[in-house]
Amino acid sequence: MNSTAYGILVVDDQTIMLGSQFEGALVDPVTNTIQFGQVVGWGEPDEEHEGDPDFEWEDDKPDFLALYHGLEDGMLVVYRARGTTVPGLVDGKTYRVEVIDDTTIRLWDPLVSDAPVAVTGAAVEDDRITVPHHFVNGQLVIYTAPDPAGEFSSGVVNVQAGPDGKPIIVDDPPEGESGG
Repeated sequence: MNSTAYGILVVDDQTIMLGSQFEGALVDPVTNTIQFGQVVGWGEPDEEHEGDPDFEWEDDKPDFLALYHGLEDGMLVVYRARGTTVPGLVDGKTYRVEVIDDTTIRLWDPLVSDAPVAVTGAAVEDDRITVPHHFVNGQLVIYTAPDPAGEFSSGVVNVQAGPDGKPIIVDDPPEGESGG
């Protein structure tokens, strides 16, 4: 347990688990992320709206208190469903943690390869990419763009549009105009 601080989850009078708890409503299926925290209530309506059965909150969402999860990148954790299961996660299965921020993580199946797949422009045709890969149907894929090869600026390109919309060389402006 290497002197790391862990949260305690009380299962019953005789049993505890180490870990962090999250609410299934804070699972984002689009980004495949889990945000840790608690719903702390809808708040109280002001005096003007107290008792009004037609009153609706402006954002129609409860208040949420984000909580620090205490997990680290690469940790292996066992998902335990305590009530409703999270779609895509299997009760009792081990997952690898990817930390997004102090309150949000993404879980990966450690049995599925996460090796990057390089794609060149030649491999893309219409809406298909044809390359050797290790993916399975439904697997989350994250695209990471390469670092830019260079940067264009007027100092590098040294061209501006003239009054007629055609390019002009800044060092050679049309008569009567400065090349600024």
